[in-house]
This record gives sequence, C-alpha cells and structure tokens, in this order.
Amino acid sequence: MTHADTLTFGELTAQFTRLTTEQQKNFYDFAKAIVVGNNSYLDQNLSTERKFSDGIKCLKCGSTNIKKHGIIGNGIRHQRYYCKDCHQTFTELHNSPLHGTKKSLEIWYMFIFRMLTGGYSLKRLSEELKINIKTAFYWRHKILYALRDYLMTDTVGGVVETDETYFLQSFKGQKRGLPRPARKRGGKATKRGTSNEQVCVMTSTDHKGKYLADLTCYGRASHTSIERFFNNRIEANSIIVTDEHKSYLRFAKEHNFELKQVKRGKHKVDEVYHNQNVNNFHSRLKRFMGGFNGVATKYLGNYVTWCKFVVIMKSMRFTDYCNELLAITETTEMKTRVIDFGQMTPAFI
Repeated sequence: MTHADTLTFGELTAQFTRLTTEQQKNFYDFAKAIVVGNNSYLDQNLSTERKFSDGIKCLKCGSTNIKKHGIIGNGIRHQRYYCKDCHQTFTELHNSPLHGTKKSLEIWYMFIFRMLTGGYSLKRLSEELKINIKTAFYWRHKILYALRDYLMTDTVGGVVETDETYFLQSFKGQKRGLPRPARKRGGKATKRGTSNEQVCVMTSTDHKGKYLADLTCYGRASHTSIERFFNNRIEANSIIVTDEHKSYLRFAKEHNFELKQVKRGKHKVDEVYHNQNVNNFHSRLKRFMGGFNGVATKYLGNYVTWCKFVVIMKSMRFTDYCNELLAITETTEMKTRVIDFGQMTPAFI
C-alpha cells in the first residue's frame, strides 16, 4: 500500500491547495468522471456533428435520401438510418473502431480518460474497467490507429523546424520468425552510430504549434524519406530549419524552400533561426516512451502519434480533449479487426 492510499481527507485537501489552477481543474474533471459517475461530462453529440457536418448522407452510397430507422446497439446505443436508394442501414459508427462494440460509450470514455491521464498500465485498465487485458491492448491501438489516420492531414508552414530522432528496432511480443537472437531488457545495437538497426522518427514543428511526427525509414534519413515525410504537408514559401544533414539541401533546392542549417556546436542561424522546439519535442517523446518499458516497432508509430496529440492538446481542458479523442475514434473510417493485429507492420509514412 502506498502513502497515497492512506491519505486522510485533511491531508488530501492540503495537497490539493498546493496544485496549480490548471492542475486543480484537471483534478476536478478526474473526480467528476470517476466519482460522480454521470453522463454530464460526455459530449455524445460531438461525433454525430462531425460525421455528418455536411448533412446526413448514406455512408455506403452517399445518398441523402434517408430516414431514421430506430435505435441500435447492445453497448453503444445510436440512431440507425435507412437509405431509400441502396436499402442499407447505417449509424455514425459504421466502419469505425467502435463499430460492433458491446461496451457502452461511457466505458470507452473512461478508458480514454485513464489512458490520457497517464500511469495506467493495461493490467490496471482491465481490472478497473472489468475488461480482458487483451481487449485493453486492442482498444488502445484501435484508438491510436484512428488518431494517427486523423492527424495525417495536418500541415506545417512558416518557419519549420525539422530533425530526426532514433529508436532501436524492437520485435517485442513476437515469438517466432525473429531475424536475430532476442535481446534482453532492450539491449544495444550491434553496430555503432546510426544504422539500419534503428528506426528513424522524423519530426517537424512550426511556430503556430503544429506538429508532424512519423516513422520514415530504418537507419539514416534519406532524400526519399524526406520527400515522403513532407509530401503535401508543408506550405509553400516555408523556411526549413535543420541540422547539417545533406539530404535536406537537395529537398529544399528541388521544392524552392529556403533552408537554414544549424552548424554542429551552434544553437542558432543568423541569430534568429533555431531547432530548439523540435529538440524539446524529441526529449519529451523519449521520456514518454520510457514509461512503456519498450514498444514493438510495428506499434511505435501509434505511440509517437499519442505523444504528439498530448502536446498539441496541452492548452485544452482535459475533459475536452478526452471528448475530442472519443469523437475521432467514433468517426474515423478505419476498420481495425482483432484478427488484423497479428499482421501489422511498422507504419512508415
């Protein structure tokens, strides 16, 4: 039993007064969601408004000739619609990660709430929400795959800081067909420096707080991987700030971007341009990843997206970005079946 389990009410309130205003708001949201146990914090209309923002259309043929057709769902009860043209029925959950779920929307919300709170292992999530630990794993990645797909449309512009960070390739959870002997407790690469035993995560951020962060390749970033990373996701006339990596020279020249490269041992270019924001994100990403005791490379992109979402949403009220993630999960067209998880491969862009 930890000290937190034995706090008296007086000790708890004394510690509460030491929190910042933002922390007190988050604590209030947490207490409201956990203790009050009502639906007042759950915006159930957000997903419907987003899915049908241009009016209700058939999700199978696109027709607007539809009518309401009762309520459906054992877990999440939603309005069902009937298309008079293709004679098919659908809800806003059609082909989403929540399609066919037998758990309530409240359970999914509490899963997301605890997931974003941090410090909740899959075992603890399964125990508190009374779901199987495998279900908790699948839910986590269904949510993260939907989030990654949603954030793929983000763009950066203006002064764009860009850099790479690297993670050791991992086959965690794979029992057969390993290309090398298993490493114990993470281990180290057999080659010095950057090699194809490492996965390159390329990151860009602008001064408006927008982020791009994706897996690009094994080993050192190349001109081809930089092309894929920025494809239609960087605004014209942007200024790219990088380190001395030569591949950026070719990319900037071919696409008419102004390039500022920070020399080794220096922190700025022309006393104005720097890449400290992107380096700060990399530091935060490394700390974030450290809490999971190793992540399989095939799921690494999901955790990078998770960290990016937390950073992007840091200015929002906690329950608001829980609702945001729930709405994204409900409305993203992505059929992720449990059977598909065994065939997942690293999500290189």
